Amino acid sequence: MQLKRSLLACLVMVSSLAFASFAAALSGSWAATVGIWPGLGVVAVQSPSELILTYTVGDWSFSSDTQFDVAGWTSQEFKADGSISALAIDSVLTFDPAHAAFSNWRVTGTLSVAGATLGGRLTVWANGTWFDTWISSTTGPVSVSAYLYLGEGGGCSLSFYSASLVVGFPLSCAAVQSIVSFHSQGLDYAQFEASDIAIPNLPWLSFDALLVLKPSQKAFELAPVLNFGTTDCITVYISGAGLGSLSPAPLTAASLSLDGFGLQCTIGDVEFSELSYFGTGTKPGILKNTWYQEACQIKAKSETCCGPIELDAAVYCLPDGTFPWSIMPSGTGLFGVDEIRAEASVAAGKRLTISLTVDVLPVWAPVLMSWEIGFKVVW
Repeated sequence: MQLKRSLLACLVMVSSLAFASFAAALSGSWAATVGIWPGLGVVAVQSPSELILTYTVGDWSFSSDTQFDVAGWTSQEFKADGSISALAIDSVLTFDPAHAAFSNWRVTGTLSVAGATLGGRLTVWANGTWFDTWISSTTGPVSVSAYLYLGEGGGCSLSFYSASLVVGFPLSCAAVQSIVSFHSQGLDYAQFEASDIAIPNLPWLSFDALLVLKPSQKAFELAPVLNFGTTDCITVYISGAGLGSLSPAPLTAASLSLDGFGLQCTIGDVEFSELSYFGTGTKPGILKNTWYQEACQIKAKSETCCGPIELDAAVYCLPDGTFPWSIMPSGTGLFGVDEIRAEASVAAGKRLTISLTVDVLPVWAPVLMSWEIGFKVVW
């Protein structure tokens, strides 16, 4: 409780001082959203809000980032960044007001001298300390970077965790990068990557190659890259990989697979996108950070199209109809559509933006899953 009072007092004092004495140097924003989820069977209301205040003095800026919701004060972050000659410093102090606890303190410094950049970062947690440092330099087409990581100790103790050396250089028709990494037990891995390997007389086709060597295993990946130019709107995602151990089996040949394809085109000031992706790993484009496998999107962000209104509407599909949430029903909606999401925002002057988001799940009834109304004020 005492920590909560201290944090609130610091926030009020900084804000009041900035407003009262240094208003000309104060900037910030206040964003809030009210959301209702009737699709859950009850009218659940949430109202996340974020207040950012930034005070600038010369080359230094000091800011406070405060977040609230209906339950109260949820997050507090204080940040300071600036420079002293060639030394750039960034410091971030984070608290957890909900539990009246210190979260972490991170201080980063970088120094550029004679074509080389030296950096260091100290991170202090409630139960340990982490420190990493690096140096990088570029001479012509060759770049060299070295990294050292210390940490995992209790209190302020530091122990060696890992180190790595990264070298990049051009080689004939490809760009090559090598990484050698060590940990506390010895060699971790060696990685060699070549990108944009050109194919004679086929300017639209190139390859990326990756070789990873570990003490008891090696892996090889060869991925073709299709480039039909910036005016074409078709993207094809193809992956391939080969895997074998150092002993006794030799490295197996790579196998190619079609992971997906996308279509994108612009008509006037309206952008249309379609993406189908069935591969593993991180999904690209409009499917990134979603569990869906197909999506269509229409975006308009130009005053010549819709005045001061920005529009973004998307339709998502999950062919097998299996949601990761246990509360969600299985099966797909009409025409295989599982979610429809539409967002609109309008600029009401130079400092105020009002937004509306509507989310519908046709597979569930169909019903209105959620709607959100928000605003953002900047100064």
